[in-house]
Amino acid sequence: MKKVLIVDDDVINLMVLFEMLSIIFPNVQVTQYSSALEVLSDVNLTQYDLFLSDIDMPKMDGYELYTKLREEKHITQTVVAITALAVQGDRDRILLHGFDAYISKPIDMNDLQTILTPFIEEK
Repeated sequence: MKKVLIVDDDVINLMVLFEMLSIIFPNVQVTQYSSALEVLSDVNLTQYDLFLSDIDMPKMDGYELYTKLREEKHITQTVVAITALAVQGDRDRILLHGFDAYISKPIDMNDLQTILTPFIEEK
């Protein structure tokens, strides 16, 4: 069973994303966090296959979380940005930072499935 970790400081967004993932990928185990700091504590304990991270979060944003996951925790798994940052250039900046994919909010269920299916179904 694939394990997916999602982090977003907005509890409503977390609930919606959790429900969408549960519908699209019923055989995936989803863990939710509302802060990047919680994620950094958990990755030492659990092996995840995919990370979905909001970008604009307090205390530690998604960019810093991404950097810490890669450089300090040596995470090589897929990390996808999920963000309301949709101004021209935001997507490019996110992908140039190293994120494997970008999903804009509000999240469209079909887009979510299209973007995540290759990562969820890979061996």
